[in-house]
Amino acid sequence: LYGFLNSTKKKANTAMVVTYDIGEYNDLHPMNKKTLGKRLALAIGNLIYKEDIVASGPRAIELNIDKKGQVSVRFTNVGSGLLAKNSKEDNEIYCVELMDDNGDYNEAKSFVKNNELVVYSENINNPQGIRYAWKNYPAHANLYNKEGLPALPFRREWG
Repeated sequence: LYGFLNSTKKKANTAMVVTYDIGEYNDLHPMNKKTLGKRLALAIGNLIYKEDIVASGPRAIELNIDKKGQVSVRFTNVGSGLLAKNSKEDNEIYCVELMDDNGDYNEAKSFVKNNELVVYSENINNPQGIRYAWKNYPAHANLYNKEGLPALPFRREWG
């Protein structure tokens, strides 16, 4: 489950905050410190003070592949639902790629349906992997929960 479970979450008393949406392509440190502080406060509230809140964005936990090669990804931390933030099309998610039989990743069509991410490509009938927000600067990654927290990047290969 590479990419689905991260080493940070395996360590006791740790949390992870996603910041790819508030950073700059050429700087590791986000200038938007207010949003960063709010996300850190949510993580601390949940971890240290045991507040019953949605403290992080969606995290991929399971996927299913149907006979047509369509991939469905289920998440934890969906809060009150998944959201395609700033989508040009209804519920379209950007920065999702499927791996073909040659081991090459290609952009795929993806959308939110019933709080799952549904991914397909007309050019890939037998996907061998999937990844989301996996580039160095995923500027257009737009999968969030309705609480406004971005999904954790993920990658899974099975071919």
